[in-house]
Amino acid sequence: MDVKRLSAYVNSSNQAVEGSTFRSQEKPPVVTNKPDGLQVEDRVELSKEALEMAQAKKVVMDREEIRTERVDQLRQMVENGSYAVQADKIAAKMLDEIF
Repeated sequence: MDVKRLSAYVNSSNQAVEGSTFRSQEKPPVVTNKPDGLQVEDRVELSKEALEMAQAKKVVMDREEIRTERVDQLRQMVENGSYAVQADKIAAKMLDEIF
C-alpha cells in the first residue's frame, strides 16, 4: 500500500471544499433556450447538512494539532507491511460511537 503525504491531501481537499461551496454561489444559473420557447435553468443546491459537513471538515483540517510524528510512523509501518489492523478494536470503537 502506498501512503501519500497528508499535507498534499489536506490542501487539495480544502481547495475542493472551498471551491464547491463558494463556486456554486458565484456562478449565475445556465439558461438554455429550447425550440418550443421554454427556458430551462440548470442549478445545483447543496443541502444544509452538506454545507455543515463541508464547514466542519474545513475546521478540522485547518487545525494544526495533527501529530505528524505519529502519522509518519504509521505511514512507514503500512509501507513496510508491519501495520496490523485490529478488527475487534475498530468494531468496538464503531459501536461505541453509534450507541
